[in-house]
Amino acid sequence: MIHKVNPPFHQTKRYLFIKKPSEEGSLLHLRYLLTDFEEVKVYYTDPNDTDTDDDGLGDGYEIKVSLTDPLDADSDDDGLNDGYEVNESHTDPNDTDSDDDLLTDFEEVKVYYTDPNDTDTDDDTLRDDTEVHVVQTSPTDEDSDDDGLRDDWEIAGNQLYDQSELLTGDTNPLNWDTDGDTLADGLELAITQPLLGGVKFKG
Repeated sequence: MIHKVNPPFHQTKRYLFIKKPSEEGSLLHLRYLLTDFEEVKVYYTDPNDTDTDDDGLGDGYEIKVSLTDPLDADSDDDGLNDGYEVNESHTDPNDTDSDDDLLTDFEEVKVYYTDPNDTDTDDDTLRDDTEVHVVQTSPTDEDSDDDGLRDDWEIAGNQLYDQSELLTGDTNPLNWDTDGDTLADGLELAITQPLLGGVKFKG
């Protein structure tokens, strides 16, 4: 929230309290931001409106701190306005893909509910975009089929181990029971071979 206060000594500068995005309710030190001259002649913002583009960030904050466009509510055109990115999702308002995982910040926040600042939200060693677009597993669940085996273990057979760390083979990360014998792959992994017809699962 931005609070306008009266400037001292009848100066034509605007003083604003800027709330730190990382500290709810805290106020950053009082600082002057833009003069009327700067707004009218330099930045073309509205000298009668502290937030010309109504994105939740003061014009001065956008120019001096976040380096966003005070005339554009969504500087990077990713579908999330600058104020939301700075104060809510803590993403880069000048970058459509803050974590560079090939999913836009909007897709991560509004569609897949992944962490827009983490390339691997569920920490299963598979990038979010790989899970969404390639292997079609859940990017927010390390064990998409709830069979007790992590998605990356099932996809990469050479990373599937039982308690003795013995290599077993590939299983289907989208099927809790790859060979259809009603025993979950994770349980079967410790006692038998959960492979379809004794052959490694190929997809």
